[in-house]
Amino acid sequence: MNEPAAAVAPTPPPPPRAPGRRRGLWIALIASLAVNLFLVGWAASSWVYGPRHGAAARQAAGQGMPFQHRNAVRAIGGENRQTVQRIWRESLPEFRTRAESLRQAHAAMRTAFGADQADAKTMTEAVAVLKDKANAMFDHVNATLLKIAAVLPSDARKAYFNAGFARGRERRERNTPER
Repeated sequence: MNEPAAAVAPTPPPPPRAPGRRRGLWIALIASLAVNLFLVGWAASSWVYGPRHGAAARQAAGQGMPFQHRNAVRAIGGENRQTVQRIWRESLPEFRTRAESLRQAHAAMRTAFGADQADAKTMTEAVAVLKDKANAMFDHVNATLLKIAAVLPSDARKAYFNAGFARGRERRERNTPER
């Protein structure tokens, strides 16, 4: 009964893994995640800040040719700069109030146009309120610019408004990176 145990063949070692393939998969995963994060960030940025390229995109976003106060202030110096900054700061609380009411009017208009039932009267009223709020905001900004124009000497006034209202070619030259 003591029979010798049957010889068991040793199990062969597992085949060697290709180390490059596994590392390559990790690299591909990380690259894929990076590309996806970039695309999601770009899409979110476009959704939050609107289109970024070209005059048509700016006009589609409703920006047109805005006055650029920061660029304008850089064009003047000394006491004139301080005077302009003081006037601008004094007008900011009212500007913010009007901008907030304009945002609320935008939201009311979106609600009116997105309602289940299209009510022409409600939509017309929402557009009229939005128009009134926008005109009030632009009137306030224009009044502030008139105050600034009244206190600046002619050379500083020219420099301030030329820098603030950059026209077509000047705007393109200013926004083009130097090579």
